[in-house]
Amino acid sequence: MGRRSKQQIQEDGIKLLKEKNKVLAVLNHSLSIVTSLSNEEQIKLNDFLILFFRCETVYKTLYPEMKRLRDNETIDVKQLRLNVQMLEAALKFFGIKYDDAKVKRIFGAENSFKIWRNNIVHGLKKESVDEVISNYDEITALMEGFLSDVSNAEPQ
Repeated sequence: MGRRSKQQIQEDGIKLLKEKNKVLAVLNHSLSIVTSLSNEEQIKLNDFLILFFRCETVYKTLYPEMKRLRDNETIDVKQLRLNVQMLEAALKFFGIKYDDAKVKRIFGAENSFKIWRNNIVHGLKKESVDEVISNYDEITALMEGFLSDVSNAEPQ
């Protein structure tokens, strides 16, 4: 690569500054979404995240234990990505009766609570925040139902 002129260096600096400003503007917009929520909406969003984390804990507990017991394999939980088929395999292994539609609604690949959670945690996307707030009662019922299915299960 040849030597760059003073003008090229200045132009690159201006471009970089504009890109940094765009990134900061997007971040500020995302953060303003949360701060503009009412207390009730913030509580719903917090409840959703906590419930989802509890549901995710079921997967991150059962799947590695299934692999340990069945396959004598050790799984690093930190590297474990949520996968609905692997969750279902673990639920079946432990003899936990579950509703397939409920599990897919919570953890599936399309328009699931998992997608909303990812969009909120990794980008504070307004559409997902709005979905959670609008569907709070359904979300709460389904995730609490899933957790109840697991906590009431007896190994088979």
